[in-house]
Amino acid sequence: MNAKVLILVTAVFFAVSVLVSDREARAEDRAERAEERAEKAMERAEERAEKRAERAERAKEKAEERAEKKSRKKAEKRAKERAESTEGRAGGSDESEGRGSEDVTIKVQGGRQTEFSGTCAVGGEESAIGGQTPQSFDYGLDGQKLKCEIQNQSTGPLRVVLVGGENDRSVYQINGRGSTIKLTYTKNGISSSISSGSGRQASSSSQVSVSSTRSPGS
Repeated sequence: MNAKVLILVTAVFFAVSVLVSDREARAEDRAERAEERAEKAMERAEERAEKRAERAERAKEKAEERAEKKSRKKAEKRAKERAESTEGRAGGSDESEGRGSEDVTIKVQGGRQTEFSGTCAVGGEESAIGGQTPQSFDYGLDGQKLKCEIQNQSTGPLRVVLVGGENDRSVYQINGRGSTIKLTYTKNGISSSISSGSGRQASSSSQVSVSSTRSPGS
């Protein structure tokens, strides 16, 4: 009888030990799985944070690009308005007939896509000119002096035509990038100087009646 009880107690103790070990193993397994899930959740959170940071950086770059384009468009619009304000003062960019003695037109001509830049000033009021040829600019002098400085921004020749008075016409040509012509026009005459891109300069001055060619309809 005692042997049977001992065997039964031993069996019960063994069963309890196995059950406890199994529960501990399951608990460890659940803990490991929970730790793995936590690590994966952290990795996903880090990935989402990185993606949000990347989207924010791209949005910032796009906003900066839009702001830069907007600013550039405004600057181009202002430059265009300034250029247009110098044109058409005498009723048309290519008209030269019927002008009063105080009206002058500067025509800038050249080959295809020839570019130029410069300034013209009547009295103390200066305006920027430039772009691609052909273009022309009209000025009403009202007894004041016209001073222009025009630079060739292309490799080919650039032709500058000054029309003043009643069909008086003077023609100049500058060749090569960086070449510059400076013109000063008054009712008494024209003075000019031309410098090449290398810096060499030649100058001349003359009365309008001498340096100009009177050609009806030009």
